[in-house]
Amino acid sequence: MQQLVDILEDYLQRNFNEDTLKVFRQLWMKSNVSEFDIAEHLRLSINYVRNLLYGLHAFNMVNSTRKKDRQKGWYIYYWTFNVKHAVGLILQEKQQQLVALKKSRGEESKERYACPDGHVTFNAVRALEHGFKCPECEKLLVRQVTRFEPEVLQAREEGLRREIEFLQQPLLLQEKPEKKAPRPKAKQKKKILVKKTSRKIKKLKKKITRLQKKLTKTKKPRVQKKLLKKIRGLKVKKKILKQGKKPSRNPLPKVRKMLKPQLKRVSPAQSPTKKPPVKDAQKSGLLSKLRKKVGF
Repeated sequence: MQQLVDILEDYLQRNFNEDTLKVFRQLWMKSNVSEFDIAEHLRLSINYVRNLLYGLHAFNMVNSTRKKDRQKGWYIYYWTFNVKHAVGLILQEKQQQLVALKKSRGEESKERYACPDGHVTFNAVRALEHGFKCPECEKLLVRQVTRFEPEVLQAREEGLRREIEFLQQPLLLQEKPEKKAPRPKAKQKKKILVKKTSRKIKKLKKKITRLQKKLTKTKKPRVQKKLLKKIRGLKVKKKILKQGKKPSRNPLPKVRKMLKPQLKRVSPAQSPTKKPPVKDAQKSGLLSKLRKKVGF
């Protein structure tokens, strides 16, 4: 494992700066690391850390997932290091180096003309064609003589072959298991529930006071009825929360039950015998008959 880490660090040090190497150390053997946590650990600005991560992301050496923070409202990116793709890039580079070494091994010495800024390198014939000047910056080409020692080249070639063989092996990464949050005990659960219910009751009290203020201000009967219904529903919710039960979405049926007690249905066998109603003189129609006879 340490050999793989050394190869990756060497590659990042050659192709990137030291800060990207620090970022890699923060991401190694971890998954979904927040960019804010990386910036806090390294004591760097969040924008600079993002630029370093975007640089790695350009070579697909890093993957990211986006999640929205509910409290702050902005998106936070969580990063993971793509080990397989990074190993593939390094393997490709090492193979190219090995091919170049094999070519240079047959030649004992070479005479080349290179640009001082490193734009181009020519052999003697090509340098003559361009007048010993760089075609891009027009600076004079510098003569370089490279001598290849066979022992050094052979040792380097063997080292490259070992690294390629090691990188071609299947990766067996043992990622650190993410620590799960401990489950709350029964007492802790009760405390959490009590806190949540107390918050809900406070909110309901505030709503009731607001509606009561509106009720005192308004004089329209329709609006008053609506407000009274809402206040009753909220009061019922409050009572249910105090009892320790979850309130239903439609509290109106419960309000009716609480306001109007349920009457027990009595069967016809158990029902008492009804007394016949006493006939009034006015109801029976005697007065109307007398009025007709008398004439008033």
